[in-house]
Amino acid sequence: MIKYYTKNPLLTKNVVIPTDERFEVVGVFNPGVHLFNSKTILIARVAERAISDNKDIIKVPIYKNGTFEILEFNRNDEDVFLEDERVIIKNQKKYLTSISHFEVFESIDGYQFHSTNVKIYPSDIYEEYGIEDARITKIANKYYITYSAVSPLGIVVKLMETTDFINFTKKGIILPPDNKDAHLFPNKINGKYYLLHRPASAYFLSPEVWISSSSNLLDFGNHRHLISRDAKYDELRNGISSSPILINNTWFCLLHGADSTNKYRVGYVLLDKNDPSIVIKRSVVPFLSPVNKYEREGFFPNVVFPCGLIKKRSKFFIYYGSADESISLVIVDIQELGL
Repeated sequence: MIKYYTKNPLLTKNVVIPTDERFEVVGVFNPGVHLFNSKTILIARVAERAISDNKDIIKVPIYKNGTFEILEFNRNDEDVFLEDERVIIKNQKKYLTSISHFEVFESIDGYQFHSTNVKIYPSDIYEEYGIEDARITKIANKYYITYSAVSPLGIVVKLMETTDFINFTKKGIILPPDNKDAHLFPNKINGKYYLLHRPASAYFLSPEVWISSSSNLLDFGNHRHLISRDAKYDELRNGISSSPILINNTWFCLLHGADSTNKYRVGYVLLDKNDPSIVIKRSVVPFLSPVNKYEREGFFPNVVFPCGLIKKRSKFFIYYGSADESISLVIVDIQELGL
């Protein structure tokens, strides 16, 4: 059913130049993907960590007052707690151990990628802890990118647009905290733009997929719950992992899920063409799981995490983050998914 690219991972942290001498790149992963001028474009998330020459000192990079600053935490401080490799807590306030920005890569054949040297960095108080996980949707003659902006104020969904993947215009917040995994539909449905997203409940702890609509791509309302966790491979959380594509008159989307051990796997969901708030089908079992070494071992192990896909004739080319450290490719025969 699936074919792994023989030279996985496609992109690793070794191909990315750090922002400055204070940083080291710890991962290039979770790419948004689209075809543009016969090329495959990836907007990759690049995570960087502040270099520390003292094993007891954790240095945390943040973006503040128009520049990158570095905070320091002592591991031996009784008020300091390392939740996992990604999160540090002091006095009940959370910080990320790395900060992310975007870098644009392109490929003629969809396999060999190089950087275009176009980079997008945090730019305001809502992006103090970084920008993460771009998703690309083409609507008319523009490409819209939804992404997660992280700060002490929470995780919000923001929108930016481009026509050339060189110049990007940030349009601002479209969903308040906490929310992420947002994907736009590629055209209006019944006169409205639709957005799939994943709000998080701090009280009931049930991160699941919702759907909303807008008349202008900025003001979203009519929010409705769409996809519950099924307690199999998404007992902890789920979320949409690709902008919808029409397949056999239904909207096809990748659906990721994490279990109680934070192991991520990927299935799919089919939505009604004319009313995407109706779920036609969802896969019972995942078709993509972390089985290879580059998926099982890394900055955050046992993770396969797509942010998009490309349809080429009868196959899906799925570019995904592996172990929060690198980008890999799997090719899936559409017919064998049972669509």
